[in-house]
Amino acid sequence: MNDLVSIIIPVYNVEKYLTACLESVVNQDYKNVEVILVNDGSSDGSPEICDKYASKDNRIIVIHKGNSGVSSARNEALKVAKGKYVTFVDSDDLIRPNMIDRLVDDISTYSADIAVCGTEIFYEKNYPDLNKLYSNDKKYIYDGEDALKDLLYQKNITNALHGKLYKKSLFDDANFSEDLAIGEDLYINYQLFSVAKKIVRINDQLYLYLQREGSAINSSTYKKRMSLINKLLDIKPNEIILESLSNRIFMEVVFTYLDAGGLQIDNDDLTQIKELIEKYRKNVMYDHESRLIYKIYAAAYVFGFGGIKFINKLKNFVKNFYRK
Repeated sequence: MNDLVSIIIPVYNVEKYLTACLESVVNQDYKNVEVILVNDGSSDGSPEICDKYASKDNRIIVIHKGNSGVSSARNEALKVAKGKYVTFVDSDDLIRPNMIDRLVDDISTYSADIAVCGTEIFYEKNYPDLNKLYSNDKKYIYDGEDALKDLLYQKNITNALHGKLYKKSLFDDANFSEDLAIGEDLYINYQLFSVAKKIVRINDQLYLYLQREGSAINSSTYKKRMSLINKLLDIKPNEIILESLSNRIFMEVVFTYLDAGGLQIDNDDLTQIKELIEKYRKNVMYDHESRLIYKIYAAAYVFGFGGIKFINKLKNFVKNFYRK
């Protein structure tokens, strides 16, 4: 297969990382790609880097626009994308040389609507070897509803947009929600997986995600998460995904509260958080597909928010202990 693949990369103030990202993209084994760079009002040297690469490679298209967020940037790119397939790369991340080739082969071989690969997390002080290639031929085939449940339960398919190749036609009736600043990946994937008929997944970690240090929580973070929760509450699920969606809403509510840390939560928001935890906690406790940690959070709420905070501290202690 040699179908055109559109690689969409929103760019905003990433001059430190952008060259490495673009090198990993333009040097893909699969050559029939168009790379759409959307400069979202960068104030550093990112626009010049975009233009330099476009001058050297006629597969690269650059869109310069005022800053309006990553969802707006992706929507702009989708308007001009000509590929049969589309994938999204964050401008500080990397992809292995065979990622596009592997995903195109899988999506075409299995007549799937979405192909998914694994993600490797790396840090600035420990850049990975891009040429470490994987060749695990094991494939997992899902129908749309099973994949959607897996996504909502956060089992094997993450809600991240990256590391996925989509049929471009899936976006005919779906756009990125520009009023979401957190959780836009989950919300668009919910829409896309809802209409997909078949999804193929491989474990091989072909997408490399940069975990930047020191991303501080600010006073508006929990407000952004509340916007996502209200979007999820507006969904009218069928019986097949009702439990998985309830589980995901509970998880988002708990982590919205925990992410707020010592910040002052508005009384109305705190009331809504309490009501939603109380509404969904029993569903989570008795849902055999729910992750154990969420069951523990749900059970701990018998002691109120203090129980949830205690479990979270214990979880972080154990995680940090094993990192040492």
